[in-house]
Amino acid sequence: MGSIKALAENKPDEKQMSRIEAIINSMTPDERRKQHIINGSRRKRIAKGSGTSVEEVNRLLKQFVQMQKMLKSARRDGRAGRRRQESAPPGHADAAQPQIPAVLEWRSRQAAYRPSADASGP
Repeated sequence: MGSIKALAENKPDEKQMSRIEAIINSMTPDERRKQHIINGSRRKRIAKGSGTSVEEVNRLLKQFVQMQKMLKSARRDGRAGRRRQESAPPGHADAAQPQIPAVLEWRSRQAAYRPSADASGP
């Protein structure tokens, strides 16, 4: 649980969020769904399209992979906790444990699938 608290303390500011959104909007829908297909030339194109550096694109992709692993671990721990809680007798310490929420939102990931408000259509 300590890693979630550390994440909450390191909230990105609006400038960082706009850069993250620009990077994600510079990706193709396929690249958003399957980040493993992003090779060096795609990273360079994404960086150029978003007005950022390749290092910032790499940093975002690395953070995304780490977040996926953490959420997967949290889901796995949550399922184990429910099994423990169901088998625990009433009044036992495991029976009173709070459950980890099933869904944790990550704002920048959501922003990738929403059209931006300032984008004008044809």
